[in-house]
Amino acid sequence: MSGGASVPFAIAAVFLNDWQRALSVAAAICFFLYANFLIWMAEHDDGVALRAQLAPSLEAGAPRVWLGVETSAGTVTGHRKYVQILVSAKTSKAVTGCKAYLTAVSRKRPDDTWEEIFRDNLLCKWSMYDAPVTDIMPGVPQYLNVASAKEALHLLRLRPELESIPNALAVKMEERGIFRFDLSITGADVAVPCHICVTVDGSGKAVQILSAG
Repeated sequence: MSGGASVPFAIAAVFLNDWQRALSVAAAICFFLYANFLIWMAEHDDGVALRAQLAPSLEAGAPRVWLGVETSAGTVTGHRKYVQILVSAKTSKAVTGCKAYLTAVSRKRPDDTWEEIFRDNLLCKWSMYDAPVTDIMPGVPQYLNVASAKEALHLLRLRPELESIPNALAVKMEERGIFRFDLSITGADVAVPCHICVTVDGSGKAVQILSAG
């Protein structure tokens, strides 16, 4: 076809070719961006997982009752039973400046409900060092003292193991019973503290751990 009648078809052919070319370029750009986004997402997820693995973190294990001795001037004066929790570094990074706080103490009522008798942030003591601060290395967990009990005059006297015991708390724990201790354990650069509560039966002649979690 020649002459003026062929001009519209020629223009249409040129327009169609440009449109197809533009569409192909746009599709190529979209595929390129999508492929790079998937690569970035995979690298980002790997980076997040690696940072989580290397970030300082703590976890609490099963509690135990441990029999310790009390001494005075190098002489054994008696025995005391300690309720302890094993605390370990959750990742491959050491956790320095570890501290544990007793945040609340509750006593179980006869109707099986709980009465909170004390709330504060009181420093607990680590068993090995009898101190409120310690470092926990990977693979070398430390025991945290939660409470202890000693039989005196045929009564079991339960007390929290703190750097300093407030008199108000000591008075409220003079009465025997079942107590729940809420703790928060943290350290330098630990983003999320480890929280745990331990229920201890001090109503009988022997201290018993009822639950922990």
